[in-house]
This record gives sequence, structure tokens and C-alpha cells, in this order.
Amino acid sequence: MTDRELFVKLNQQYLGTVQGDQRHTLLVDTYNHLNPLPRGIKATATMAWCAIQQSALALMANLTDRTVCEMGVWELYQAAKNKGLWRQKTYSPKPGDLILYDWDKNGAPNHVGCVETVGDGFVTAIEGNNTDGDKHVCSRRTTALTDARIFGFIAPDYSDAEPIQPTVKPDGATAYDKNLIGAYTVTTGLYLRKGPGVLHRYIVTMPKNAKVTADGYTAGNWWNVKYGNLDGWCSSKYLKK
Repeated sequence: MTDRELFVKLNQQYLGTVQGDQRHTLLVDTYNHLNPLPRGIKATATMAWCAIQQSALALMANLTDRTVCEMGVWELYQAAKNKGLWRQKTYSPKPGDLILYDWDKNGAPNHVGCVETVGDGFVTAIEGNNTDGDKHVCSRRTTALTDARIFGFIAPDYSDAEPIQPTVKPDGATAYDKNLIGAYTVTTGLYLRKGPGVLHRYIVTMPKNAKVTADGYTAGNWWNVKYGNLDGWCSSKYLKK
């Protein structure tokens, strides 16, 4: 799976998220682990979160050095220009790019999503903070590429190459079982940690139904896994084949 595919897949895992639920809380928490924290301001559960989602997932995918992270859409736009990642609306977007909208058509972007598919003159994006009745949710939107409300795009510096798989024994491993190698589903919100055991610092919180890949290295009930581009340890009690 390429970095571009990974970023889209992470967005897909957050479809159906509702502001205030567990997955939304995980997004906010992950955003606040950005280092450095954009403008030194922490996100809160009551903020508009379309940009927070894309920034948090960039951290989960280990892409922060190749994209831009911000809690505000205007600031995301400015950061993309400064980093040379901004593309005008005439650009042909690809899955994994960010699409920015200007709903008021006043020259200022105010919403962002991740491009999922492009074809037949339309773009489908996955967006956090969409309105659904009295709720704010993560959902899909399909828009004609000619729609005047599309402000432009951010094109992260993807390698489009397969991530390099680790080939060395991870620190903390005490056993190896090739029969454990494979894909697993997380059954609840679960910390991915630097090492086996609760005393190790956590890297990120993986949401329920997230997909991980075990490499066969273990330390008791703790398994070494890959979540996106992140390597770490988690309790095997909360993994399902």
C-alpha cells in the first residue's frame, strides 16, 4: 500500500464519525500530539474539525513532513502555499490530495476534505464536520470539478512507493511466531505504544475497526504491529483476525 492509498484508507475508517463520539475524540487527541503544535493552539471537542481530521490522519500516516497540518482551513491554505503544495482549481486532483471549498465564493476557503476518487468530471471527497441534521459527521461528498465552490487543492509530497517494511527484530520482542503474521481488526479504541506494556508511551490511539498488520514478533500478550506507516506494540486481546 502506498502512502497515498494509506491516507485515503485512514479517512475511510473515519466515515460515520459524529462530533463528540469516540472516533472524534481520538481525532482531537491525535491532533494535539502534533509536534510542533500548529500555532501552539490545542484543538477542542467543540471546534469545527474538517482540518483537524486531515491533520490528525496525516500524523497517523507519518506524513506530517510531506503535507501541512492546521486546525483552520484558511491557515491550512496559507501553510500549503508556503510549502509549495498549493494547486489552483484547474489542477487535476488525485486520491489522497486535499480539496478546499469556498462555500460563500468570497475568495476564502472554509472547508476541506480528502479526495477519494476522481472520474467523469466529478470528485468524491471524505470530509469531517459535514452537517447532517443537527449533527456534524464525517461523510462523502461528490462535486463536479467545474463547481465554482471548489477553491483549490493541496497536493502532499507523496512518494507513491511502497513503504519499506522493517526487517530487524523490534526492541522488546521475546518471541517470534510466523503463524501470527497477518491482518487484524482492532475491536475497541486501542493505544499503539512504543514498547510492549502499559508503561511505554503511546504513539497514537487506534479507533475501533482500525486495521493493523502483525509481523509475528511478540512479548507475552503484546504484539508488534504496523498501523498505517506507524510501527508499535498493542495488546493482542483487542485484535481480531
